[in-house]
Amino acid sequence: MDETKYFDQGGVLVTNSRFVVGAKSYPMAGVTSVRESLVPPKRLAEVIFGVLTLLALLVQAWVPATLFGIVTVFCLVLRKPQHRVSLCSPDGDAPALSSADSAFAAAVVDALNRALLARTSEPSEA
Repeated sequence: MDETKYFDQGGVLVTNSRFVVGAKSYPMAGVTSVRESLVPPKRLAEVIFGVLTLLALLVQAWVPATLFGIVTVFCLVLRKPQHRVSLCSPDGDAPALSSADSAFAAAVVDALNRALLARTSEPSEA
């Protein structure tokens, strides 16, 4: 059986028989479905710097308050949610890919679904 490519971009390869992310390879034979989920970023750093900003403002330490405020805003703006692609099998879900780019994650999910559909529609060899 020939291997058909459905996606090959950014270190990710999807074929009818395997899913490769970097150096990790997943056989498509055990995959029953694919799921994409949104994982929000952890906001502990923003909370800490926000509290430090408020404390610096209370004691009228303007320079540290300004610096802590800038760091807080940068952390809030720069940290993006991650789009996680999970492979579902009878054994459970396995997170296989995480990306901040929603279009990239959606393209991978689409390619995986096409590979699954092609696998189920192939005639079985006896």
